[in-house]
Amino acid sequence: MMVLLLFIFTSVLGIHPIASGTILMTAIDPVSSGLSTLSFAMLILCGWGLGVSVSPVSVTNVITAHRLHSETGVIGTMWNLPLPYALGTALMVAAILSIL
Repeated sequence: MMVLLLFIFTSVLGIHPIASGTILMTAIDPVSSGLSTLSFAMLILCGWGLGVSVSPVSVTNVITAHRLHSETGVIGTMWNLPLPYALGTALMVAAILSIL
């Protein structure tokens, strides 16, 4: 869960999720953290997907802001920020239920 929050936080700050994902993949050893490599890869992919929706530098937010004559920060944080929190919560609940 901390990895997902880190993706969202760095994306809101303007760091592209590809950069965050690359840093996390090289910094964290999934085996020593108790995760399988497949679980870690899925975690990185989910974080990347959530981060892209709120990042002010993602192409989707830049194009949407341009078409709507708005700012990318407004599109990413005001319009799209509730989505990563809802999906992150759903992923956390699914992970807890799969353990039980």
